Amino acid sequence: MNLRVTWFLILAPSFASADLKVGDILPDCSKIPLLDINSEYRPNFSSVASLESSLLSNGVAIVHFCSPRQAGTNNTRFIEELADIKRAAMSVSYMCNPIAIIPLGQKGRDDVNTILSQNQTSWSQPQIFYEPTFPRPGLYRTFRSSNNEGSSIATPCTYLIGPGRTILAVRGPEDKTPPLAEWLEANLPSKVTPITNPPSTNLSLPATTPWNWAAFRRNAQRQPIASMLPDVLPYTYLAWQATVGRTFASPVVVDNVVYVNTDARGLQSLALDSGRPLQSFVSGPSWWSSPVVAGDLVYTISSEGMANAVDRGTFKPRWRKNLKGLVTSSPVVNEGVLYIGSRNGSVYALDAANGEILWQFQTGGEISSSPALADGILVIGSGDRSVYAIDAKNGGLKWVTPTDGPVDSSPTIAGGDLYVGSFDGSLYAMKMVDGSITWRCPLGGWVHSSPAVDDENVFVGTVSRRGDEIATFNWVNRKTGKKSGSFDTPDSVYSSPTVWGDMVLVGCRDHRLYAFDRKMRQVQPAWSYKMRSYIHASPVVVGDTVLVASFEGAIYALRQAKPIRVWKDEDIVPRWFVAALSKELHKGVSDLIARASSGKVGEEHSLRKFDAVFGEIRSGVKGEVPKVLPSDVPVEHPGASYIEYALTSGLLTGHPDGSFRPNEPTTRYQFAGGLATALQTISRPTSLGKLSPGRSEPRLK
Repeated sequence: MNLRVTWFLILAPSFASADLKVGDILPDCSKIPLLDINSEYRPNFSSVASLESSLLSNGVAIVHFCSPRQAGTNNTRFIEELADIKRAAMSVSYMCNPIAIIPLGQKGRDDVNTILSQNQTSWSQPQIFYEPTFPRPGLYRTFRSSNNEGSSIATPCTYLIGPGRTILAVRGPEDKTPPLAEWLEANLPSKVTPITNPPSTNLSLPATTPWNWAAFRRNAQRQPIASMLPDVLPYTYLAWQATVGRTFASPVVVDNVVYVNTDARGLQSLALDSGRPLQSFVSGPSWWSSPVVAGDLVYTISSEGMANAVDRGTFKPRWRKNLKGLVTSSPVVNEGVLYIGSRNGSVYALDAANGEILWQFQTGGEISSSPALADGILVIGSGDRSVYAIDAKNGGLKWVTPTDGPVDSSPTIAGGDLYVGSFDGSLYAMKMVDGSITWRCPLGGWVHSSPAVDDENVFVGTVSRRGDEIATFNWVNRKTGKKSGSFDTPDSVYSSPTVWGDMVLVGCRDHRLYAFDRKMRQVQPAWSYKMRSYIHASPVVVGDTVLVASFEGAIYALRQAKPIRVWKDEDIVPRWFVAALSKELHKGVSDLIARASSGKVGEEHSLRKFDAVFGEIRSGVKGEVPKVLPSDVPVEHPGASYIEYALTSGLLTGHPDGSFRPNEPTTRYQFAGGLATALQTISRPTSLGKLSPGRSEPRLK
């Protein structure tokens, strides 16, 4: 006998002979396979779900046994049954899972596929399963035990199964009236009391510090706010650049380790200080969803919906759970629960310690929005044009607020309100307590970007979906909902902004990271940095470093420069920074000499007697010199102009191979030597001697 068949025959449970009726508790069905109508007929059963996985602790499962062989003319009755249970599931205010089962093996599966190919069903079709005829585990007989093996299978019949596996209602094949749609409407309860399944751990995101950014948009409320560190200069330089693989997702950082999800390379970790690769974990492409860190675990969700928990130190897997749906939403962990949105329309609450499903909530559309959490309420947007508030403990619906477009934007919670964008082109402010709309601000274009909030403004970007629309970055007054100002970006803004001190950072599809003035003292960017591909990911700020993932497959680390007075022995300085100081010093002193030689610094400091000497210096400084830019310094490099000046002025030299290696770190000794050379060149030009002791004027050699 086939071993696989033997296994199922041994483990198949035995049931009472009577049919299941109202008030009964459904027996354990976890060993009985339930195959998707689109799956192969003899799959690997170790990966096959059962009816057990579709039961709900916070809602009702509609289990409908039906047959295409008993359909009416052109099989329309069968199609109508599918539409009836799908519509009924969407008509109630709680999680309702419609499940259509064909208990006729391979022949029934083939019949259904034939019917579906001849009819338009689209969204009105629930997920369809079939019961295999091998090894005859008897899913149908679990419900209709009086049907002895060998007798005909009578369909349709319908069961409503509520929390606690309780049978709420039964409609047998002998029940002809009322019609299925009316029967469902009459028997689906108006309210369902969820059964709470407490998590087995209390894992949450680590405490917020300047050096931790443990989840997408930083914390459970999705508030991407970072303060400037003391003793930093108001500009950044490229500290390092690391190739990781293509990604739309933002990295996260905990304890000086960067974690990022990528396409073929999966989850990767890097050293924050240098970008040095550390570890990798491949479980399928995961380039849409950011990882999240809690305790000693890193959670990563693949695009196919495989949730994984891996050890932070070793990257060895702890557990995995197949959610069976495309995932582009980024998860969050709070009080022992991992919350995930899926493109199958469901929100999942998993036990963070073992991956077991605690509850599942179904919306009416695909979910790309990432969940936000505050005060026990989980809020998330859906492709069904609505924002949902869900009880974080049991998955019960708190409220739902519709918009006029799909909601891919992730909500940001601040001060009792949530802020979220919609594809109807508007930014919304809603009350957390009941979902009432405080204000709505039309911005034009899709609002895919997730908003950032400070005390005065809400910041968000837009996507140009038509030729007559212009993508923008916007300041919206937080109290009134009126647009305070906007900047027309060269391309769409899918990236979500991050508040950093007095700046707001956001990526754009034009390959640039933009920094805007948070107070809107100007709407033009304060600065920007160009990368090699478009930026959908959101900027992440840890300490003095901004991390940005570009779709070309690289992470850029832009670091704020420090004043020399606060440097420590372990600090590194890029070579181009020496060139920058050399240029500024050289230009500053040369300008001073030029002013002095023309008598513009006061008669008492006039150096007219040395006009010929200073004229020679001026001509050397300001004369036309061939431009030089080493091969390893691209024109968009932040130090390109400084390096060009330092080389053409003879202040610094490159390496013998013609490179400059601008991002190569220098020691304090090397920095001091380079700076001393630059100062010596400025203070002792070749045509001017040293100042003699006691003299205030230079003398010629």
